[in-house]
Amino acid sequence: MAILPTEPLYSKLLITSLKEEYAEIQLSITAIVALLSVENILYSPKGMEKVVIKKRKKFINQESDHLTLLSIFNFFKDVLKQKSKKEAVAFAKELQLILKHLW
Repeated sequence: MAILPTEPLYSKLLITSLKEEYAEIQLSITAIVALLSVENILYSPKGMEKVVIKKRKKFINQESDHLTLLSIFNFFKDVLKQKSKKEAVAFAKELQLILKHLW
């Protein structure tokens, strides 16, 4: 796994995702690995934890924190693609996301 500049487990996951049976979810796997390979994209300023959690509530997936991250990332990406960079930045600020980890 030394050929990929990431954790061995993530390297194996990325290589495994190339198999035909994972074609439908390959982009999701890649996005999750990328999100786990950077510092946390979520930021909760002191004293604002409850407000931030309330704003993120519609993205929370009860099954997995990884799917929650993917949900937030996919929404950010959709806003960026369908609307504008300015609106994507506003969305990130509203949810207290760390922008440099989303680009």
